[in-house]
Amino acid sequence: MKTRIVISASLLLCSSVIFSQAAFLKDIYQTGGSVSYNSIVEMNGVMYFNNTDIFHGNELWVTDGTQVGTSMLVDIKPGSSSSSPSSLYVSGNVFYFSADDGVTGQELWKSDGTMAGTVMVKEIYPGITGSSPSSFFTVGGVTYFSATTPGEGTELWKTDGTEAGTLLVKDICSGPEPSSPSNLAVYENTLYFVASDGITGRELWKSDGTEAGTTLVKNIYSGLADSNPNFLVEYNGFLYFSATDGIKGYELWRSDGTVTGTTLFMDISSMGSNSSPSFLTVFNNKLWFRANNYTNGRELWSSDGTPAGTTFILDINPGTAHSSPSFLTPIGSTLYFTALNTAKGLELWKTDGTSLGTVIVKDISAGPASSIIYGLTPLNGNLFMIVYTTEYGREPYISDGTDAGTVMLSDIYAGSTGSNPAYILTSGSKVYFAASDGVNGTEIYSSDGTAAGTGLAFKPLTDNGSSSPGPFYESGDRVYFRAYDDGLGRELYTSDGTSAGTSLLKDISAGPVSSNPSYFVTLGSRVFFSANDLLLNYELWATDGTPAGTVMVKDINPGNTVSSYPTFLTLLGSSILFAADDGTNGNELWISDGTEGGTVILKDIYPGVTGTTPNASSPSSLLLIGSTVYFTASDATSGTELWKSDGTNAGTVMVKDINPSTAASKPSYLTDINCTLYFTANTTDSGIELWKSDGTEAGTVLVKDIYPGAAGSSPVYLTNVNGTLFFAAT
Repeated sequence: MKTRIVISASLLLCSSVIFSQAAFLKDIYQTGGSVSYNSIVEMNGVMYFNNTDIFHGNELWVTDGTQVGTSMLVDIKPGSSSSSPSSLYVSGNVFYFSADDGVTGQELWKSDGTMAGTVMVKEIYPGITGSSPSSFFTVGGVTYFSATTPGEGTELWKTDGTEAGTLLVKDICSGPEPSSPSNLAVYENTLYFVASDGITGRELWKSDGTEAGTTLVKNIYSGLADSNPNFLVEYNGFLYFSATDGIKGYELWRSDGTVTGTTLFMDISSMGSNSSPSFLTVFNNKLWFRANNYTNGRELWSSDGTPAGTTFILDINPGTAHSSPSFLTPIGSTLYFTALNTAKGLELWKTDGTSLGTVIVKDISAGPASSIIYGLTPLNGNLFMIVYTTEYGREPYISDGTDAGTVMLSDIYAGSTGSNPAYILTSGSKVYFAASDGVNGTEIYSSDGTAAGTGLAFKPLTDNGSSSPGPFYESGDRVYFRAYDDGLGRELYTSDGTSAGTSLLKDISAGPVSSNPSYFVTLGSRVFFSANDLLLNYELWATDGTPAGTVMVKDINPGNTVSSYPTFLTLLGSSILFAADDGTNGNELWISDGTEGGTVILKDIYPGVTGTTPNASSPSSLLLIGSTVYFTASDATSGTELWKSDGTNAGTVMVKDINPSTAASKPSYLTDINCTLYFTANTTDSGIELWKSDGTEAGTVLVKDIYPGAAGSSPVYLTNVNGTLFFAAT
């Protein structure tokens, strides 16, 4: 059988050289795993991005380009679940984004760069569904975006950063059907975009921010068909774009904002085929783009705003074959782009605006082999880019426009695998990107021409090998973690992000034996965890960040030869839920308010003894969704099934006996997707398949019998990626 990666369909709703060195900025996930980035912006010299770690899920992070200045900004959805910040967009001294706090769904948020200033702007779609704001664009101090509501569908909205000032601009496609605004651009201080009103198809629209002032510019492709305007760019007093009227194919159009002034600029392919103008870019007072005249293939063109001055530049790949110039990037008096030539492959090219000055910069992969280049970014007058070669894989390069000055910055992942740089952002004189060295997973890197400005935040705490620091847990303005020292074992450390502020907090298990602190969670001003002091063994501990304030909360299983082994510590309101064994009731569900007296068994799910051994329900995989903690546990009649708790004895109940009788369904991979619990479970009829639950028996159902019959598809690695569930199955 083949194992496939599956996306749950029910969840689905690009002279001299500054020889910079690529240097490791910070290993956020210190256990050799990977973090993920898919949105990064710069505001006031500081960068903000989304990042995933095992303690907080996917949340909003910040970096000033130094190790100590890289940290989580705010845990919008507390705990290991993700708020999944996305569509980060800077407008003035704030940036807007979409995030899910676990209560309101994916909604509109903003941040001024501080924890206190990171707030939800408005709950546009009441309830847990969320309006999913995206496509942000600012014109005249007003930020426009698209958002979804049940009554209007996906439409154009605007915000001034206040709840009252966050409004629907116009229900363009009246009723719940979406107009789906996209391709937002500015021309003469007016917003232009592409939308469909359900009558004219996807056409060019404009808006002054009022309902009356939001109008169709022109129905270019008459009737319900779409003209699909694309690559909107302002040049020489007009808005240029690619579109089709259904007669000429996709050609170059322009508009002055009026019906009569919106016209076909030039039919480059006069045979009725598509010339498909794309990558429209202003350079040297001309409009540059690629197009296909069906004589020379897709090649480089330029225009001075007149048909006579719209010309083909050079047949880079001779004949009707395409060179397909892409990623047009102007830097000073040079326009860089990638292009394909049969003899040279896909490589970096440049032009000074003339045919003679349009030349290959360097044949990086010599001969007809292609280099595959992307991420072209201006950097200190030079060109930063990502280049793939068979020898090194994908790695960062820089070019000053000469053969000799086009070089690899660093082989971050040594060998042919490649570090796969992505999410490139320029800030000041540096460029930042995510990459993997094959050891630390995917982390943030920078390139600024020196190696001195960046480095690891946490240095080894022993001279005799690695201190193996981690896992890391942030609470307030400090980070807590365990690390190894030859004389102390694995003990509790704390750091404020500086070398001087990184120190042993307490040698809980005195001497070289390890206390192994684990399962960190914050309640109030203290961090709670499980640790072994060798006197009372593994019990519940807490710290206020001081050695004196690092103490055992309660000896749950009394005596110096036994442990209660607290595990799966999970915050629920003003309490902590966890599994522990008091020696009398077996391993059961406990609750603590942080005091010795307030640390008690919540429910003996599997009471009694078998022989002389107490029965144990063994609660596991505790996961908070909303105000409910879900977990797996076993009782006398049902085997291991799905349970939930609201923090009370009466409210701690089995959700559903998925595999009836004592044949356990053994729920696994408990995962929060938009406030719905997804997990795998085993039944006699279907085998191990994907299930979901809303917390009720009726709402706990099989999502799909992927592999029909009793064998089961055995889904594994359930992963939340921006509200979509990914997993592998057979």
